Amino acid sequence: MNAQEEAEAKQRWNKRCNTIRWFKETQARKVVRNGAFPNWFHGMITRRQAEDLMTDKSLGCFLIRVSESREGYTLTFRGKDRCRHYMIEMQTNGKYVILGEARAHPSLLDLIEYHKKVGILPFLELLTVPCGQRSNVEPDYEELKNLMLIPSSLAAEEDSEPSEHSSSDPVHLELLKLFAPLDQNQTMERQVPPVLKRISEKKLKTEAKESQRNCSEDHEESSNRRHFPRLYPSIRLAMREIQQVQQHFSECPKD
Repeated sequence: MNAQEEAEAKQRWNKRCNTIRWFKETQARKVVRNGAFPNWFHGMITRRQAEDLMTDKSLGCFLIRVSESREGYTLTFRGKDRCRHYMIEMQTNGKYVILGEARAHPSLLDLIEYHKKVGILPFLELLTVPCGQRSNVEPDYEELKNLMLIPSSLAAEEDSEPSEHSSSDPVHLELLKLFAPLDQNQTMERQVPPVLKRISEKKLKTEAKESQRNCSEDHEESSNRRHFPRLYPSIRLAMREIQQVQQHFSECPKD
């Protein structure tokens, strides 16, 4: 593989990774229903692979696949004389539209149901039945299946206010213990992970030893402290006090 082929392969790989990231962050919740992909949904298969799936299928049989080269989908269906491929664009408002059509739809399923009744321009052909997987054991969306997000019901529970016992922050636990009923204190203490409890106990012991050592050192220092002569803020005050002492002794009667 020469440098140009290697660069092209790297570019294709980067586009694929970006598409997977886009699907995970913006599409998984919209596509997955009851923990499973719909039967018309396919992964990042090529145009040729999609046409192979349409072999011997009836008129209007369709599938929607994730695009490899861009962030979006492609609608593939069996036309009168050949397979047709239409790009599906996701608008900034979150709606889906087939390029060339004027009507946008809130979901891919709504788009499908609409074009089962209204033909797609310019041939005005209708969608009929979905084209499923070639093998249910190894579906072509397997790499996307691993990115499936949790169901919306569970997500709503996680997005709601967290439980008062779910936090492992020691400060938060201490505040909860102050305001919780007496019979809940023991429960909250039990829910502190053993590792954190051992670390906390070890920290308290270390701080106690350190405090005791500092107290003993302060006591020893105070007992061995020497009394230094009086210090004066300036030489002038010192000389003045010396003169006063000398004058005092000079005025005293001599024996």
